[in-house]
Amino acid sequence: VQVSPKPESKHGPGLTLGGSSEAAARRAARLGVGFMPSDVRYWDFYRDELRGLGLADPGPFPGGADTGVVILADDVDAAWEQLGPFFLHESNAYGAWREADDVETSYRPVADVSELRNGEQYRILTPEQWRSELEASGAFSVAVLHPLVGGITPELGWRHLQLFEQRVLS
Repeated sequence: VQVSPKPESKHGPGLTLGGSSEAAARRAARLGVGFMPSDVRYWDFYRDELRGLGLADPGPFPGGADTGVVILADDVDAAWEQLGPFFLHESNAYGAWREADDVETSYRPVADVSELRNGEQYRILTPEQWRSELEASGAFSVAVLHPLVGGITPELGWRHLQLFEQRVLS
């Protein structure tokens, strides 16, 4: 596969692949892009492959990095009503793959949205709540954005990104 132009430049954002396996970690390293594992134990495979390729070792997995889904909204309850079905679809689709292939991942099949809302994989926060969490994590906090999680419409994804830009980064 040839990716063109190069996925990262001095003036643009980098590309980070997500994954739930040793193969995914090593693939990200070979492609020369970042890696965000669904389980931190895959991080060492990424580091090992980078070192084997003579590339810089990024060091230990960033402490406090949350690999779950955070979506921003002013009205959290209304957002759960609107977005919960998308989260349910994603969790059940990835969860089915997990069961079929015995893949280690945080996704699992669930019966309804309330199970997801009570868990940690999917969270809807106000911008102020997330900003507080990120600030509490210190100088090396990590904000992982999933604006189109589970097939969310681009309009809803953009609203999330705008809230992040205007009220978390500001």
